[in-house]
Amino acid sequence: MRSRFVGATTDSNAPAQTGHDVVQIAKAKPDQNEPALASMLGRPDTNAGPGMAHPSPTQQFQEEGAMAEVVSDHRRMPIIGLDCPPDHQQQGAMAEVVTLRNGHSVPVIGIGVSWLEPQSIRDLILSALNIGYRHFDCAANYHIEAEVGEALAEAFLTGLVKREEVFITTKLWNSDHGHVLDACKDSLKKLNLQYLDLYLVHFPVATRHTGIGTSASAFGDDGVLDIDTTISLETTWHAMEELVNLGLVRSIGISNYDIFLTRDCLAYSKIKPSVIQIEIHPYFQRESLIDFCQKHGICVTAHTPLSGGTANTQRFGTMSCLDDPVIKSLAEKYNKTASQLILKWGIQRNTVVIPKTSKIERLHENFKVFDFTIHDEDMKKMKDIDRKYRTNQPAKFWGIDLYA
Repeated sequence: MRSRFVGATTDSNAPAQTGHDVVQIAKAKPDQNEPALASMLGRPDTNAGPGMAHPSPTQQFQEEGAMAEVVSDHRRMPIIGLDCPPDHQQQGAMAEVVTLRNGHSVPVIGIGVSWLEPQSIRDLILSALNIGYRHFDCAANYHIEAEVGEALAEAFLTGLVKREEVFITTKLWNSDHGHVLDACKDSLKKLNLQYLDLYLVHFPVATRHTGIGTSASAFGDDGVLDIDTTISLETTWHAMEELVNLGLVRSIGISNYDIFLTRDCLAYSKIKPSVIQIEIHPYFQRESLIDFCQKHGICVTAHTPLSGGTANTQRFGTMSCLDDPVIKSLAEKYNKTASQLILKWGIQRNTVVIPKTSKIERLHENFKVFDFTIHDEDMKKMKDIDRKYRTNQPAKFWGIDLYA
């Protein structure tokens, strides 16, 4: 399998790239401005490195041969599980990475932590790191950044991983579009980090401000989401760009945008979006939007890559693709679970996938997707089950269909 590179480099401070096939990626370098960033965030500098402010470690881990070496011919980063039971260890587990337009790289599989119980976060994060995950997707609106930060601080302090070996995403909430810098600093403080790998505009809509750190959805007297019409998405984006200039964020991107809004962002941006995160799964394949973004150098990340499963069925009353007869048949053919087949399908479409689970056994299952390839004829069968069916329906709570 050849290496993957998303788009041509356009940022002036990024390394030059020529074409879509590259065979080397650079290991992320520690930020040289970290002491200054700590001061900027109102936290004392420490000598323990990034992500170490105010840690609360509760358990000691023993590091056994952890590796973060880039293998150039397959663009994969070997990451070995630490302190896993022998039957759960994946010796030499390999997580592919995708190089972004600015030269930074993101693992093709990560973990979404939306709507998980706060008390479960620590064990989930540490277990995931042991298995080999290095990519975690957060958001201010998930209300678990502090718990994720405590788990990361413990992992850094105990030597389980180094800060530069993990990729952390969080998102700007709708009510903070006019307060981007303060919102970012609040997320960094909660996450115990001095920089973010990726900061996304969560939804392409500004709503009435409710206070930094609250991430509430304000409603008008009519019970409909109170949209702020005084803040444009362009204004929000330029504030996001300033975060990169300040060294608080390495990459910026967008989430839940359509083609038109993405095109506009490309037009007015000085720093182009590195990533777009959108709902993608076999019942909602988004081929046109994916093609457009990849053509213009934007890495596509699939949230809800398993169509939400039981969680979205309960939350939104939607159906899941996990029981689709075509998927079940193909999963049996490859001796894989339906989830593994779907995640591999997403990866083979050159998208990053961030499934969510609260079960440790599912973490193991979802990570075992690098030992098989779906044949072209079976990729076609999966393409044919597209229903253009969105499972995330915030209109149920907001009183307005933002996708109308």
